[in-house]
Amino acid sequence: MQNSIDFCSASSSTSSNYSSPPAVLDIDQVLEKCQICYQPGHGYHFGAFICRACAAFFRRCHFSLALDQRKCRLLSGSCQPNKNGRWFCKKCRFDKCLELGMTTTNIQYDRDAFKSSASFLKNKSVAKRVADRVSVPMQFSSNQRHVIYNVKNVFQTPPTALGKAGRTLDETDQRILCQNTVESALGINPIMIFTYADENKQFPFIDISQLVDKALSSILTPISVRKIKKMSNLEQLTQGLDEFQWTQKESVSQIVRLSANDHLNDFQTYMCAAAKWLSYSDRIRNLDDELKIQILQCIWFNWGRLERIATTAKMRNKRKCGKKQFVFSNNILLDYDEMSSDLSFWSNYTFEEMKYFFIPTEMFYDEVICEMEEVQPDNMETTFIISLMCFHLTGKQFGGQVQEEMDQLQDLLSDELHEYYLKKNMTMYSLRLKQLMKIKEKFLKLRYKRCEKYKIAGIFEAFHTNLSNPEFFMIPA
Repeated sequence: MQNSIDFCSASSSTSSNYSSPPAVLDIDQVLEKCQICYQPGHGYHFGAFICRACAAFFRRCHFSLALDQRKCRLLSGSCQPNKNGRWFCKKCRFDKCLELGMTTTNIQYDRDAFKSSASFLKNKSVAKRVADRVSVPMQFSSNQRHVIYNVKNVFQTPPTALGKAGRTLDETDQRILCQNTVESALGINPIMIFTYADENKQFPFIDISQLVDKALSSILTPISVRKIKKMSNLEQLTQGLDEFQWTQKESVSQIVRLSANDHLNDFQTYMCAAAKWLSYSDRIRNLDDELKIQILQCIWFNWGRLERIATTAKMRNKRKCGKKQFVFSNNILLDYDEMSSDLSFWSNYTFEEMKYFFIPTEMFYDEVICEMEEVQPDNMETTFIISLMCFHLTGKQFGGQVQEEMDQLQDLLSDELHEYYLKKNMTMYSLRLKQLMKIKEKFLKLRYKRCEKYKIAGIFEAFHTNLSNPEFFMIPA
């Protein structure tokens, strides 16, 4: 067996005028360690041989507004990664990058080649299989460059089901228009299916000012919570979550279609609930009012989704709902295979046409639910992981002083979870903490995927929101 790996040269081309042989790298060079975390490196990024994770970290920090405000966690300036390559001090990690001469202007073009990526090889294999599907039944309109498909079974309709040649596009049947693209010619199921929108349609103005005022009053002028004993902030937030979940019914009715009122009731419930939940913490009550408002703006929807994720996991473990069902509210159960939604108040397109943006398993974070089913966190651990994700997202959204405050709040809750484990005589809780962090990482990964879809929706102007307080519905960074 040869001790080398063939890579595609960055300068290779499919041109017939020039063809260069692939570069051959020694196996020791391929397995070179990242100069930041000492884990396996992937190539040259910003002037140093590092892994992709450290490259992404450097990119984030380089453009962060809070860069100059960061301090060494140990105040020594000499922190190092652990044996797994994980850094716990962002300041020292970034300083290490600068010591190696990393800079955003020093981009190397001899980075790890695409051929070395497992995902690239997988995509290449899929593309090859798709190439065998060129012969797809299609019918072109004589006066417009569109392809006609049947909505019920797009790209799988037999030729006889498409009707006779010469059908006009204005017939009132269950047919849609797909753009005549390379994807349609290859028979690839389109990522999005759009009909021509009614440009004259007027979307309703949704006035949520009273809802916002009600939520803000809960966090800015909170009602004092009765405390039998002195409680940590984590215990206080757990109490708030428990009181909200106490109203959850175990026998929930399944519905097929979410109405506009169901969505608006969902907004109302979780904006107010998240505000009240925040008010349980002594630390949060003592923050500036402006910071409290920023936290609420960023977390209320995520908090509501995370609370429902935790509730669904509990209900599944109790056999109160199925593996393909989601507890949408205290009295609504949704089935992934049967659900639909009314989008008429914020989009020209139907739920079926917008399926790309509303895949149930993605929308309701089913992978996170499955992870919580397996881990089965108790109420304190559930509150901790929800808090950690919400405050992490708030710091990332606003940066600067807000991020510094959120980091401190997360550190405080981590210390209080440590005390909680000690009281339970769980001195060896590192594995348990690792399981909780896995839930967090999975949620953030799936959320990033959804945010990318929101950006695509913005490009195509798929959604039209006409709200009195759009700052509470901002697309997260």
